[in-house]
Parts: sequence; structure tokens; C-alpha cells
Amino acid sequence: MVFNNPEKRLNFAIVCFLCILSSLILFLGLNGSLRDWDESVYAQVAKENLENRDWYNLYWNKGIWIDKPPLMIWVTRLVYESFGVGEWQARIGSAFAGFILVFITYFWVKKLLGVYAGCLSALILLGTPHFIRIAKMGQLDVPVAMFSTVSLYFFFLAVREKKNYFFLLSGVAVGLALMTKWVVGLFPVFVQCALFFFPDYRKVVKNKYWWLGNFLAIVVIAPWFIQQYLQFHNFFLGHFIGMKLLGSIGSEIAGHGGGIFYYIDIMISKSRPWIFVFIPIFFVLVYKTIRKDRISIFLFVWFCVVFFLFSFSKTKLHWYIMPVYPSFAFIITYILTDFIRSNKYRGILVCAAVFVIVGHVFFTREYIKLDLNKEMKEFLNIAGDSLKKEDVLYVYKGTFSPSLLFYTGKKVVLINDDEDFNSELNNDYEITVISDYKNCDYIVNLIDAKKFDMIKPPLNSKKYNAFFIKINNKG
Repeated sequence: MVFNNPEKRLNFAIVCFLCILSSLILFLGLNGSLRDWDESVYAQVAKENLENRDWYNLYWNKGIWIDKPPLMIWVTRLVYESFGVGEWQARIGSAFAGFILVFITYFWVKKLLGVYAGCLSALILLGTPHFIRIAKMGQLDVPVAMFSTVSLYFFFLAVREKKNYFFLLSGVAVGLALMTKWVVGLFPVFVQCALFFFPDYRKVVKNKYWWLGNFLAIVVIAPWFIQQYLQFHNFFLGHFIGMKLLGSIGSEIAGHGGGIFYYIDIMISKSRPWIFVFIPIFFVLVYKTIRKDRISIFLFVWFCVVFFLFSFSKTKLHWYIMPVYPSFAFIITYILTDFIRSNKYRGILVCAAVFVIVGHVFFTREYIKLDLNKEMKEFLNIAGDSLKKEDVLYVYKGTFSPSLLFYTGKKVVLINDDEDFNSELNNDYEITVISDYKNCDYIVNLIDAKKFDMIKPPLNSKKYNAFFIKINNKG
């Protein structure tokens, strides 16, 4: 019985505590406005997937969308079907992946280092603002981090406990990671291959079950991949593999780049205070790795492979680094608990980690409540029913916001420059144009010159303006 065993009672109490704390942190405050770009894009893709009743093909802005694999889009679609379309529904899949990741970290560390260490590692994740914020956004980075960590956990167990079926489970987790965010899902395999340079892992490469696990990863993604290729042929390969894979590694996409130290700066600014604990601890980890400590070798390779692969990729966005945080929490816990063997003092560490979380709740902006696009919500509140009758909304000069699709359900056409705008004036009798207030001078000048009529007065908010234009062929 659980309650007759002190150790099991403690474990049960900590699991309940972590469950409540994780739920409060990760599931509260999901109903704020969605951020442009990625979060709103995925929310809208899932919405159109539901509307089109097409499981195989993904859609965005009324057209085919093949930027990412579909697993988390399917998850969000299922949430929409059960609870309706909304902001928290678009975010709950990622938040739940973060919730699972907290417990994967807890049980893994607990298995190796004891219940206090497991609790500390989970609390470090929950006390890392960068991880929490991205977990609460409807993006793919925390789900792929979750599947990657699961894969490495099963791989670790397969080697440590010499149970080959864990290699198969590890491979299935890689397949699910691939179905979440394509090549990032291969990171566990890269970590495993790097470990083959160390004696404890060299025999793995000769184990047929490891190869079979990798084959299962291919089996998981193959049906969707083959279906997309058969339907879209070279367009799918060129876009999905050429631009999204090779392009992001070898060049900056959409200007999202940075130097080799980009993610160091990000972690210093967004992962306080634990990053300041991690930095000196990492040098201790290096020392223990040189001394051939088996756990240190695994953690060192895990962190370094993932961190440096992201750092050397040309395309960089701060949320890409999410798969590194489980190893980050694990490393801090492992070194601290190696120095502190007494459960009494480990309990003090756990209490300190709880106080860090409490501090973030009160002093870290958007730690609990995510409201990332107040300007768009304000504009749509001002617009009221004015946009309802429109089938198409035109967005002028680089102010395109994917959240506009999600909140209005309209097709959106981007007008890139003044020439495009003039062309649209020749093609449509009545159009609604939305512009950032900084980029609307050209439209205002045309109105002043009476190049067209206004159906009704413009709508103005702090950031956006809407112009209801009737072409009168004066220009």
C-alpha cells in the first residue's frame, strides 16, 4: 500500500503538489490574445483544417499550407471539435506538452537521484520563464521538446537496463517528434550518434533493435510524407525539404538570424535566475565528463549537441531553443545534488526553487497571463460588425497580421507596395483596406485627392486603421 510506505507517501505527495502547481502555472491565463506570427498561424491552420474536414491536407488563408508536419495541428483540431474554436483551445496542446515534460523530467531524475532531486528538476523547469511562456503559446517547440526528451529517456533506459524494447519506444517518439516539427525531431538521433564516441554506448550501434527503432520513426512519418509527395510532387519536396530544411540551416529565413552567441544571450535574458546557477555548474559537468562519469557524459552530450545545432543554424528565433531546457534542469539538479547528499538540505533547495516560482508569479511579466496581441483585439473591438460582410480583407504595406485571419475568419490579401495598391483599385469596386497607422500616408493622400470615395468613415485604433473604399474611377 502507498500510504504504509514513507517513501511512497512522499512520492505521492510530491506528484500531487507538482500536478497542482504545474496546472496552475501552465493552464491558467491561456485565454489572452494570440501572438503574431507562428502562434496565430498554427491556430488558423487548425481552424481551416476543421472547416475543410480534410485530415490529409492543411490550409491557411484559404490555400494549401505545407510549412510543418500536421501532428499538433491535428491535436488542436480535436480540441476545437470538443470545446469550440478559441484562444485557450489553440494553446492547450502546447501547454499540456509542457505539463507532460515536467513529469518526464521528474520521474527520470527521481529514478536516478531520488525524490527530492526529481522534484527540484521539475521546479527548475517551472521556474524558467522562457520555457513557461513558450509552453503556454500555441507553438510547436515545447511539444517537439517533449517528444525528444521521451525518446532520449527511453534510449537511456535501453542502455542502462539492457532492455531492447526501449529502443523501439525511443524510435516511435522520434517519429512523433518528426511529425511535430520535422528535422528538429531528429535531434535525439543526433545525440545518440554523438554518444557512440564514448565506450559505454559504442555497442548500441551494433544492436539491431536500435536500428529497428529508427526504422519505426520512419514508419510513423512515412504515410503522411508519401501522401503529400504524391499529391504535390516536387512542390512539396522543394518547399518542405529545400526551403524549410536546407534553407533554414544554411541561410536566414525572413531575416531571423543571429550570431553564434545568440542563444547564450537569450538564455541569460530569459532564463533567470537558473541560468546564473547553470553557468558555473556547466564547468563542473565538463570536469566530471572528462573524469568519465557516465551520467555526466550523457547530460553533456545531450545539452551540447542540441545547443550547438541550434547555434550553428543560420535561422534563429528565441523559442527554437526549447528542447535544451530539460537537459538544462537535469544538469543543474545533478551537480547540485551531487554536492548536497543530505535530504534535509536537498529539501531546502526544493523550497528555494518554490520561492523562485513565487517570485516569477508576482514579478515576471506574462508568466501566468498571456495577452500578446492587445492591439489587434482593440482594433477588432472598435471595428465591431463593420468587417462582417466582407469576404476579403486587404492589408496594406507589410502590416499583415496572421491573427487577423484567426479572429475574423476572412481571406486576407497582402498589398506589398503602392503599385499593388493601385492595381487593386482597378480590380475591385469596393474594398476594405487595413493598415498600420505608420504606413497609411499614401492611402490618406489618395483620399484627400478624392481618387476614390469612402463608403463610411475610417476606423482608427492605436495601431491599425481600416479604410472602406468605393472606386469611382477618378484616378
